Parts: sequence; structure tokens; C-alpha cells
Amino acid sequence: MRRLRGRWPALLLVATLALLAGCGSAPGRAGSTARVGTPAASVTPLDPADPDGEPTTITRYDADFHIVESGRMDVTEGLTVSFPEDVIRHGIRRTFREAPGHVQRFPADVSVLQDGRPAATEVQRHRHSRVLWIGAADTVLRPGQHTYLISYRYDGVLSGDDDAIQRLHWPLVPAGWQQRIDRTRLRVFLPAAATAARCTAGRVTCSVHGRHTRVLHIETGALPAKTPIVLRARLAPH
Repeated sequence: MRRLRGRWPALLLVATLALLAGCGSAPGRAGSTARVGTPAASVTPLDPADPDGEPTTITRYDADFHIVESGRMDVTEGLTVSFPEDVIRHGIRRTFREAPGHVQRFPADVSVLQDGRPAATEVQRHRHSRVLWIGAADTVLRPGQHTYLISYRYDGVLSGDDDAIQRLHWPLVPAGWQQRIDRTRLRVFLPAAATAARCTAGRVTCSVHGRHTRVLHIETGALPAKTPIVLRARLAPH
């Protein structure tokens, strides 16, 4: 007994080290989730996928894109989302897919207002995308319309040639929205006049106003879910 009593400290040390080794995990791996601005933590998505399709509707989608000569782009997306009475929803999700090679992969300085107040957010990390869940798991949104203001930035969105002509190729409305969108209003502020501009909504050409100026305007009517609006523009040399 005396011999066993003398070994207790060593046994306790071994057990403690084994427990710590079993609890460790590698942070930041693909598929992990994290609250914006906090260490990674595992969370359950706010609302599971609906087999009949996303029940909410984006009734208004307004976005401004401010691009400077260095290629930095600051974006503000203003959404009005209609929530029906017959479903329970805690919020919405915004998917950011990996950007092209010359651009930083995912946005920085992401902030969200919901109904004019800072929103609870979770970021779910995947290999080629980030899913921003907006809303609180313990709060069910009342039916009706709710507003969202999503702000973020990218660096390096302009690509250039040897002749100093810069080009922009960007999904102004991404394909990741699960909802139908009733109407869009998009404005792109450029560092130089656009000598050419082309817009597509899915596979359909959409109108671009403001060619040969520094501000491009795009407005569309209803878009089916998962329909991107992509802008291609060539800027005047400087």
C-alpha cells in the first residue's frame, strides 16, 4: 500500500496528459465553423435546407461596389427579405465562393446589420467557400420583411495588361443565393471610365448603363434562385 501511495503523483500526471491529448484539435480546418472575430467553434446551421426550396424571398437587392486604382473594392449589399408566416426561420445565409487567382480568396472586414442593428453571425468554412450565417439560433424571426446590410472588401479585383488597360470580371450578385430575387439595383464606381461593359444574368444578357463613364448602373427584374449577375468591363488606360 505504501508503494502504491508513492506512485499516485506519477499516475495522475499520466492521466492528465492523456486527457489533454484527446481533447486537442487542429483549428481552421476545412468545414469548421467560427463566429466572426472569435476562435473556431462547432455550430449547427441556423436553418436546415428545405426540400421544397428556400421559403424566403429577397424582394429588394441593392449593392454598391467602390473600386480604386489599386484594385481594392469595398462592397455594401442592402437586402430586404420577406419571411412567410408558415415557416420558422432564424435568419439567412450569404455564401462567398473562392475568388479567382489574382484576387484574395475570401472577403475581409465583413460586418452585418440586421434591421439596423449589429447581427449575430457565424462563418462556416469550406475548402472553396465560406458560408456566412446571419441570425441567432435562439431567436425566431417574425413573419414579414427584414432588412440586412452586409459590408466587406476585396483586394486585387482588377487585372491588367502591359498596355495599362485594366479589366474587371466580377459576380455582382453571386450564384449562392438560395432565394428568388424580385429586383436588383447595382452601382459600380470605377477608378477610370469604362470603355466597354457587358452584363449577364445567368445566361441572359442584361443592360449596363454608364459606358464611357466611371459609374455603371445595372437594374434587373425577377431572378430565379441561384442566378448570378456577372459584370465584365474594360477600363480606359491611365
